[in-house]
Amino acid sequence: MSMQKAKAYAVEGLEEGGDDPKTATDVVHALYAKYKKNYNRRTDYVAIFSFLVFVTFYLSILFMQRKAEEAYSLTSTLTAAFIPAATTMGGKNEVLNWIDSVVTTSWVEPQCGDGRCEAPFEFPEYGRFGCKADCNIISANLHIT
Repeated sequence: MSMQKAKAYAVEGLEEGGDDPKTATDVVHALYAKYKKNYNRRTDYVAIFSFLVFVTFYLSILFMQRKAEEAYSLTSTLTAAFIPAATTMGGKNEVLNWIDSVVTTSWVEPQCGDGRCEAPFEFPEYGRFGCKADCNIISANLHIT
């Protein structure tokens, strides 16, 4: 029964003395349905608000951990190195030149004696292998038994 019908029955019941049990039952059912609908709506709003607070909190934590400036500098450097300036390439020589430029700018051979020990390509000297200038001698760094 709709709320309007329940109100109409209630008004009729009051005018007649309010002794009709069916009218009272219909009014109570209509009021209970309205209460349940409002309760469910409030519960749904609380749930969506809680979800939005959680998502906001979660995304803010991710953003704080991300170090956006470093990620942008890394991404822009890689984009500039890997994506060619020309959108079309005329032949295999242009493709080979582009591959050569990507390889030479991205993968640099470490130089022994530049003051930085760049692992895993440079390591402490052991016999005739390793880089003594940057990484010292293995016996100075490790205690071998």
